[in-house]
Amino acid sequence: MNKMKCLCLIAIISAACCLNGQQAAALSSQEKETGRIGLEAGDLAPDFELASLNGKKLKLSGFRGKTVILNFFTTWCPPCRSEIPEMQSFFQKNQNRDITILAVNLTANDRSLAAVQDFVKNNNMTFPIALDKNGKIGSLYKVYTIPTSYILDKNGMIRSVMIGPMDEKKMAELTQDKF
Repeated sequence: MNKMKCLCLIAIISAACCLNGQQAAALSSQEKETGRIGLEAGDLAPDFELASLNGKKLKLSGFRGKTVILNFFTTWCPPCRSEIPEMQSFFQKNQNRDITILAVNLTANDRSLAAVQDFVKNNNMTFPIALDKNGKIGSLYKVYTIPTSYILDKNGMIRSVMIGPMDEKKMAELTQDKF
């Protein structure tokens, strides 16, 4: 097993053991006390703004009114690579509904910006892709394992957190209009 695959496998196993399927909420104590902004189900997802591949600014709060799969990925991660075709198919089937995908490439941990551009092109990815070039958003969202996805309702509230890859069926289940 090559080094990257081994590191990814170790990260997945340790996250499953340590996090028990949920990301830990750890923002300022004032934010945590209000119960308003955080990283757990029922919390308002922290807002951020990042550049897209074409240089356009993408702000998480700009997606309000839609259910959002906020997905964190890298191009070298095997589970991320396996999930992308499923995400693209899900996105295409749901474009006319109030559901979208916002993928955040952990660019600071990726091979290069050119690798990200090639990956997006080769996988025909048409959903919005934001670039976390300095790693701040990955840190803010406590992304220790990739892929990690936050399912946000139309008001920007976190409804669930998925650690590891999802298939199209799981995405449909998590984004049903039940919230």
